[in-house]
Amino acid sequence: MHTFNPRQLVPGFYHTWPFTLHIEFDDMYTQIDQIIEQIFHDKDELIVVVNTFPSYRKRQQSPRLLERFLKNKALKYTMTTNETEFTFDEEQYIAVQFQLTCQVKDIYLRKLLYACAHADYRIHPYFKRGAAYFSPDVFIYNVTKETVLHVYDDRGCELMFQYEEMTALE
Repeated sequence: MHTFNPRQLVPGFYHTWPFTLHIEFDDMYTQIDQIIEQIFHDKDELIVVVNTFPSYRKRQQSPRLLERFLKNKALKYTMTTNETEFTFDEEQYIAVQFQLTCQVKDIYLRKLLYACAHADYRIHPYFKRGAAYFSPDVFIYNVTKETVLHVYDDRGCELMFQYEEMTALE
């Protein structure tokens, strides 16, 4: 049996997970709203994992990236940080991973997912990249439903499930 580990949620994770549903967006905002309605409820426990890719010169030290998506601002003090190296196109990069445990009701989930979809554009809301090689990767792990959502940009998202039978959304 496969189990989700938030530290696993790094670039390319969804390519290796066995129970994945790829969704291409036709109407991005409507489809994101539908996914939220089907998969997330206010009391569901979440682990929001944000991978940032700072340049070697300027490592991102602060998890400020998520602050504006928090309804409960005190949660920013509960984030944990992990640093790891990964290879992309035969080059080594550093990823700084922030993890936040909360409930759906504690964050502006819709706004956060829209920012993920706007990764390539400066349409509000969006993430400020600063001195980073890439836009941040955001994985939303719904612990209650054992599901991971990754909106990679305006083209689509990946849903990863604990069990194969969960890949058939209603």
